[in-house]
This record gives sequence, structure tokens and C-alpha cells, in this order.
Amino acid sequence: MSYKLIKWYTRSYGGLIAYNDTYVVNYCTVGSTWINFDDVEAIRSKIAYVKAKKLLGTNVFQVGNDDEIWALSRAAQEEGNDHEKKPRLLLVIVLSVTSVVILIAFVVCFWQRELLKTRGMIVLGRSRSTSTSAVDSDAPNLKVYRFSSLKVATNNFSSENKLGEGGWIWSRLQDPTRRYFMDWGKRVHIIEGVTQGLLYLQEYSNFTIIHRDLKASNILLDDEMNAKISDFGMAKLFRKDELEGNTRRIVGTYGYVPPEYVRKGIYSMKYDVYSFGAYVSWKEDKGLDFIDPSLDDSSSSCKLLRCLQVALLCVQENADDRPTMLEVYSMLISDTQAVPTPTKTAFSVKKLRQRGQPMYPAARKLFG
Repeated sequence: MSYKLIKWYTRSYGGLIAYNDTYVVNYCTVGSTWINFDDVEAIRSKIAYVKAKKLLGTNVFQVGNDDEIWALSRAAQEEGNDHEKKPRLLLVIVLSVTSVVILIAFVVCFWQRELLKTRGMIVLGRSRSTSTSAVDSDAPNLKVYRFSSLKVATNNFSSENKLGEGGWIWSRLQDPTRRYFMDWGKRVHIIEGVTQGLLYLQEYSNFTIIHRDLKASNILLDDEMNAKISDFGMAKLFRKDELEGNTRRIVGTYGYVPPEYVRKGIYSMKYDVYSFGAYVSWKEDKGLDFIDPSLDDSSSSCKLLRCLQVALLCVQENADDRPTMLEVYSMLISDTQAVPTPTKTAFSVKKLRQRGQPMYPAARKLFG
């Protein structure tokens, strides 16, 4: 029999620990039986031997006249108790290990979350839309700021740092009263501010950013008439080694979309350059005929014509002929730098149809 039944044999013969009984443990081997016993240690060694050799089990025989301290009876009793405790001990071990694993997993998750927070890389919601996936592929290191960082940067969202209090350029220019306060100096200041904003997006940011919807209604003004470019919902990101991209989904505002975008869906840094320009006539010295009548400032006619000339450079039909925003900025802030004569200006959608030139399918849906 197995050694875990020693206690059972003890009780079945009435030999509880209170009685003076002795039990002899013998090996059970195949084909032979070795009967021998000595003391408690001998019994323990025999049982250990049976376990180590994986023998069939043990036989227990009752012997009278145990010593006065009932050592052999006590040994059998202890062996039985040990076997009864094993399942309970195993359960305790399993529960302890499981608890430790759960605790470690919780600590690791908490630590990773805190690490992501400190790096400012928490993305709210793990479901990635198509646009989010595109941003991740184009800008894997794009930083998403934490609320606490924004709170510090804005001085607890102080009204002094609030943008857009001045309204939009478009509303200022359309208002019959307020437009007269938009003198030429303020308008030049706004133009230069927009130029600096685009220059930063294209040249000095970590990634080249194409706004793709630059227009008067997307230019905000603060209380000092400083221009702030807004609404980046259609923006695209470029790596610095990329020159242009292609899209099947044509978006934009009629009148601000360059021809190569309508024809082939191609966009580049020259997209925003085109949007920056104004489609006006500049030849035969008639540029002043297109000036807002509220700008009664004949002394600034040279500056006005210079801005118009730069604007026409930005809306040339061939994207390669358009200046970069760095060149635009240089021409606007310098009165001595030579400004090239604009060539052929870009088409209108109506002219494109008249010429029988194909339109990109997505552009046909947008512009009808």
C-alpha cells in the first residue's frame, strides 16, 4: 500500500497515538518482501527510499510493546498528517503565486501608464481611424500634449492667452464700418503674419505641414491684429525628405485649390503657396484698380503693387514657377529685392472645361 495510508492502518487497528502500539514499515518490491525495522529514523529512511525509487508502496505490521514514548506510533501518525497536508499546501501555494502575479501585472500596467504620461504620448482611445493611422505613419514621433502641460503653457487658460478674440479677417473685411479701421499698415501686418506662419509649417517645424484649406475665413486675429492660422482639419504631414503626395479624396475650398490638385490629386508645399496668392490682374500698371476703396493711401501704392505682384507669383499655373514661402517672405519684407514678373496665372474650373482638359474624378465631384 502507499505510505499515505499509514495513519489509516494505525486507526483501523485501534492504534491511535494514545496507545502503546508499534508499526513496522516494510518495502514492497516486485517478487520479494524485505521485513526489517529498527526505529523512527529507520522507518523514515525506508519511506524516503520507497518514494525515491518509486516502488509499489509499503506494508504496515502491528507490533506490541512499543517504548514508553510511543515513538514509532508517533512516526506513523506524522506521516499520515504530512500526506493530508499536501493538497492544502498546494492550494495555498497556487493562491499565493496567483496573487503575486496579479499584483505584479497591476504594478507594471500602472508604471507603463505613468511613463507614457510623463512622455506626453497618451493617445485617447486606442481605436485608430484612417486619418489617425496616416498621421502615425507620417509622423510616428508626433507629440500629443497632456492636459496638465496645456494648463501650464496657457497660465491656467488665462483669457490673456486666448486666441480668436479679434474675430476672423473675413468678417472684418466684410463689415462696412470696421473695414475702415483695417488700414493698409494693419493689412500688411496680417499678410506678413500669415507668411511667417506658413514659413514655420513648411520650413522650421519637425515635419512639413500642408494646410490645404488656407483662406481668409481660417485666419484668426488677436486684439493686436496678429494673424493666427486655424482649422487644420484637412492638413497633411510630410517628412522632410518628401516633396509631394497624392490623394484620391479631393478636399478644399473653391478658388483656393491649385490646378495640379484638381487635375491629378497632387499636393505639395506649393499648394499653400497657391492659396496664399490672390487671383487678381496685374499688368499694364492697373493693379491699383483692384484695391479696396477703403484703402485711401496713395503713398503706399508701391507697397500695394508689390504685394499684388508677389500674390500673382503664388498663383501661377505651373507649381514649379511658384516661389517658396521663404522667398515670399523675403520679397514682402524687403523693398529692394527684385520681384520676378508673373507668368501665366492658374486656370479656373470653367476654363478647364472650355479647354476640354480632364479633371480628377474626385475633383469633379467637389466642383461639379
